[in-house]
Amino acid sequence: MNILETLKKDLSNLEDNYEKLRYIYLKLCEIFTFDLRFSYGSYEFQKQLCNQKYDLENITNLNVICVSFVKEIFNKVVEELLNLKVCETGIGHKYSHIIVNDKIIVADAILGSDTSRVKLNCSTVGYQDLDLDFRDNNRQLLAIDTKINYIRDIYFDDQIKKIVLNLPLFYFDSRENEDLSLLEYKLKIIKTIIANNIKIKTFADYKFSFEYCLRKFLTPKERNAVEEIFLGENYDDDLQMINLYWFHALNTYYLLQNDKIKEINSNDADNYLKSYRKLEKRIFI
Repeated sequence: MNILETLKKDLSNLEDNYEKLRYIYLKLCEIFTFDLRFSYGSYEFQKQLCNQKYDLENITNLNVICVSFVKEIFNKVVEELLNLKVCETGIGHKYSHIIVNDKIIVADAILGSDTSRVKLNCSTVGYQDLDLDFRDNNRQLLAIDTKINYIRDIYFDDQIKKIVLNLPLFYFDSRENEDLSLLEYKLKIIKTIIANNIKIKTFADYKFSFEYCLRKFLTPKERNAVEEIFLGENYDDDLQMINLYWFHALNTYYLLQNDKIKEINSNDADNYLKSYRKLEKRIFI
């Protein structure tokens, strides 16, 4: 993939560098995904990922961490296509400062999971105009994101709020779901939302999207009865990850593996627990 050529064509329809910068940020968040192996890899493997090089005219690796996204991709794209001054900043965790139209923009795609949020068409949390307070910044981004066709007047965050608000009506008005509990009905909606999103392609993005929807749809009591078990096979570059979600109230497991989310029985869950090493286990909150 030639990132520069792809973005050049898209940017030709935009008038202002302020809008173009926002478009670049969103597009790169859509294309790349956080490399979860970094969180569980050895120190040597983490260093390898920090030093990963990318050719913007021939991108073959779509996995990034904060350092590689900032140094190798975002900053270089902005400098090349917009000729703007970009500074890498942060101790340990890296993000960008960009000067555009005499304003300073902070762009941090990794810490707030914008590389996954953008694939859901959510509002972003890592992009801030330092001349504006939080509310004005969000109001301005909403206007820009609508103009550049990232959303149609409303973010996915707000769409979910409307769905959740009307969920009891949807549930009780739907005869075909009479045999489902409300929790089962919520899980069915979540699976449908993710299955219909063609932007979600990697384990990291599936994991974020499923857990994001669980937090939005499930009540605190329901979330307290969900246990997440994060499992792994092999190490470092060959690390294969899966997630098990045990819904105590339903005595049901959901398996997230590669690009699939499916319900499995307790015997299958036991086999996964025996075959994979446990990376992390927690009550889902």
